Amino acid sequence: MLGDILVIAILILGGFALIFAELITTFFGTLSLAALGCFIYAVYRAFAVGPATGVLVIVGLLIGVPVYVICLVRWLPHTRMGRRLTLGDKPVAAGLQSPTEADTAMLVGAEGQTVSSLRPSGTVRIGPRRLTARAETGFIPTGTPVKVISSSGYLVIVRPLAPTGEGAPPNKQEQA
Repeated sequence: MLGDILVIAILILGGFALIFAELITTFFGTLSLAALGCFIYAVYRAFAVGPATGVLVIVGLLIGVPVYVICLVRWLPHTRMGRRLTLGDKPVAAGLQSPTEADTAMLVGAEGQTVSSLRPSGTVRIGPRRLTARAETGFIPTGTPVKVISSSGYLVIVRPLAPTGEGAPPNKQEQA
């Protein structure tokens, strides 16, 4: 009987160790299934000892496993090992974060250059920032100097500074 209780205790501790290993590794649930198997076999062995022992083990696991998991999830990120496993708050350098609507509205009149071709949408560089842009009309090739004429949410609408051929607005000198 003492040997059975020792086996039950080892199975339960092994299940808890497998849950811990699942939380710190990426086995996608495999270790959790192994832990569940340990717990089920521990309950089976406990009922072999006696019905009271089996019920006691079931109740202990129904209370103990959720408490253990909650404690691990709350405690682990605060340990040295947990800090190495989780992502911290990394400050974003100015100009690299996503623009806000107010940021794009302030860019009206600014000049930049296309990083990708605008067909009609693409990417432009205005100062240190890369932004999603849409051509006012037509196609604007890569490397073309552009001017922001308006903004719409997180998107800037641009016009080429120099005529690029098809789709470019006519120059005032060409109209005369």
